[in-house]
Amino acid sequence: MYTGCRKVTDEVKTTINGLSDINLKYGAVLTISGSNFDTSAGAYEFFITDSVKKYTLVPLSVSKDQIQLEIYNQGDPESVLDLTSFYVGIKTATNIIMSDKKVNLVSSWTKVKDFPGTARYAPGFFSIGNYGYYGCGMSTSSQQYSDMWRYDPADDKWIRMHDFPGGIRSHLVSTSDGKSGFEGLGILMSPVTYCSDFWKYDP
Repeated sequence: MYTGCRKVTDEVKTTINGLSDINLKYGAVLTISGSNFDTSAGAYEFFITDSVKKYTLVPLSVSKDQIQLEIYNQGDPESVLDLTSFYVGIKTATNIIMSDKKVNLVSSWTKVKDFPGTARYAPGFFSIGNYGYYGCGMSTSSQQYSDMWRYDPADDKWIRMHDFPGGIRSHLVSTSDGKSGFEGLGILMSPVTYCSDFWKYDP
């Protein structure tokens, strides 16, 4: 005769149920949804892998049903992740849990309208508000310019502005305080002259 009995309960199982996105920009935050996540510090090792390369990541946050990971090379921030897609892994004390879906890393770069002026290098450039300003510089044939252009990202549009009043030159120094642009110094090539004037642009 049994005088007593005890029900054996199943071990609480940690699971990954889903990912916030399967197409993610580099540096973005990926949210992992699941159940029974251990919120104790150091309870898990979090990693991403393409089955060949593996990167360990420190989470931004861990709750019972969500984990947030910022996707970049945390071990060497000066280098990018050598991955184009990856699975998410959680290593517990007794098990390794993997996502069933793979995340694709997509480029954060989007091509915008080409600069309408002559191709050049060593220009001056600064930003004010929501606009970018670009101009002056030198072509590969050593021709220098004084034109200035404004780029509007909202309309993906370039507009020709007043020329830089200091005249043609390249290798300028440019900066902005957010309300005005400052530009000057640089080199005039014919004859070679190092410039010392500095100008303020008020939009």
